[in-house]
Amino acid sequence: MNLEDFKKKLIEARNYLIDFGLHVTLHADSKNVSLEEVEENLRSPGKLAGIKQEDNNKFICLFKLSNTLTHKYVIRFKPDERIIKVITVIKIRNRWQKKVRKHGR
Repeated sequence: MNLEDFKKKLIEARNYLIDFGLHVTLHADSKNVSLEEVEENLRSPGKLAGIKQEDNNKFICLFKLSNTLTHKYVIRFKPDERIIKVITVIKIRNRWQKKVRKHGR
C-alpha cells in the first residue's frame, strides 16, 4: 500500500475508536508524547511522511512533525470492530539521529 492510499484509509477511519495499548499509556509520559497529539495525527494524517506494512492490518507510520521531530507509531486496524489499536509510540529526534549516522556505529 502506498502513502496516498494509506492516508485515504486513515481518513475513512476517522470515526473509529482509537485504542491505546497498555504499553503506550504507561510510557507516554516518560517519552514526552501526548496521547491527544497521537490521536490528532491519526485522525488528520497531513503530517504522515511514510508507512511500512507489517502484515494485513498492521502498519508502522512515520509522522514528520517538524524538521527536528518525528513520531513513529505501530498501529493495527480492526475494521470489523471499527478500532485503530496503537501498539507503540516512539519519539525520534532527527538531529540526534543524524549525529548517530555520521559519528556512531
